[in-house]
Amino acid sequence: MSTVINSAFTITAWDEQENGDWEGGKLTRTLATKDFKGELVGTAVLEAVMLRLDGDKGVMSYVGVERISAQIGERKGTFIMTHNAQAAGQERKADWKVLPGSGTGDLAGISGHGVITPDHNFILTCEFAA
Repeated sequence: MSTVINSAFTITAWDEQENGDWEGGKLTRTLATKDFKGELVGTAVLEAVMLRLDGDKGVMSYVGVERISAQIGERKGTFIMTHNAQAAGQERKADWKVLPGSGTGDLAGISGHGVITPDHNFILTCEFAA
């Protein structure tokens, strides 16, 4: 049975290293940290490669891996989320998935996917193995 977990998050650090040799846009490697509060309480570290193309079309893409250390209800542990997002103008696509087998502690066996809203709410739809 799926459970929907709703939490707010703040980005507490953002370290973006630009690849100066990239032409036609901006390619960066970014390390970010987050704090979560709400139904999921904890912290996270995200490492991402981000691309923004020059021009007025708003074309961007990023892929990332995020390790979340959290408490969900009475369960404590860690799990990994993979990120994949693209934008072109007003069109946006994003995919955040729990990496199968990545859960530890009481979060072992977690599976699911997430959505991040424009106001930095994280909605995780997940299941726990019995």
